[in-house]
Amino acid sequence: MPWIRMEIATSGRTAEAAGERLSALGAVAVTYLDDGDKPLVEPDPWEEPDLDAWPKVRVAGLFELGADIAALRSAFPGRGVDIDFLADADWLNAWRRFAVVRKFGRLTVVPSDPDATDVAGSEAPVRSSKRDPAVMRLDPGLAFGTGSHPTTRLCLEWLAARDLREVSMLDYGCGSGILAIAARLLGAGRVVGVDHDPQALMATETNAARNGVRFDVRHSEAFWRSDVQARDEADSVNAAFDVVMSNILSGTLVELAPRLSGHVATGGALVLTGILADEAGEVMRAYPDFEFRAPQRLEGWALLDGKRI
Repeated sequence: MPWIRMEIATSGRTAEAAGERLSALGAVAVTYLDDGDKPLVEPDPWEEPDLDAWPKVRVAGLFELGADIAALRSAFPGRGVDIDFLADADWLNAWRRFAVVRKFGRLTVVPSDPDATDVAGSEAPVRSSKRDPAVMRLDPGLAFGTGSHPTTRLCLEWLAARDLREVSMLDYGCGSGILAIAARLLGAGRVVGVDHDPQALMATETNAARNGVRFDVRHSEAFWRSDVQARDEADSVNAAFDVVMSNILSGTLVELAPRLSGHVATGGALVLTGILADEAGEVMRAYPDFEFRAPQRLEGWALLDGKRI
């Protein structure tokens, strides 16, 4: 069915209030769009975009066809308001722009849309094979991580290049669950995904079920709270891991260094990203118990791969 789309011109300071007003008026979805020329990098898995960084914002609300257009207009007096109709076909075409197959060595990430297009242009259906044994189905959603961001790509390439059979892994800041799911599909044994955003935890559980894998999904507060007791239990979900992977921002990685370090087994690997290339040195200095390889870089971002010594 067609939809009514309403867009309001506002500032970063007032955008959130405008979005809440649209929701109160019955919007089934609200989106914040940069109305200038100041793109933002993706936020942490548990954070929302910093709207204050956008001097001009367009807040878009999507309404069912029967919404009272006059009432919608009158709710924002003195504001620049645009209202138009959006056909279902428009949503379908917008989806297909992003429905691409992404390949990371022996791992392939595909959306659920059967018409997904390969990044190289191939439209052949994607299936598991001996040559390409791991296929993950993951759609864009509320949580961060579909394999498009450089930091996610760096992590997936790292995982796909290693023998993970029976390896244990902690994915801290799991977002959509893409890294934890990839590890399980590639043969990892004990895997734990941790995040403090309830939507991220829900998305991780949903995506894991869609891909036929199971692992522990924990809220960060509960995970850290059980740390002291867990380290005395060999079979605990919090015991040391062969791999600890965290794709969040550098400041948080520095802050969490003592805790994340404590979960890496002797000789285990610490994989950190969400780090701008010029911040790699600062993050490495926060982890003195690790011997790091040269940073892997992609589009201004860095991945650090360290071994516990």
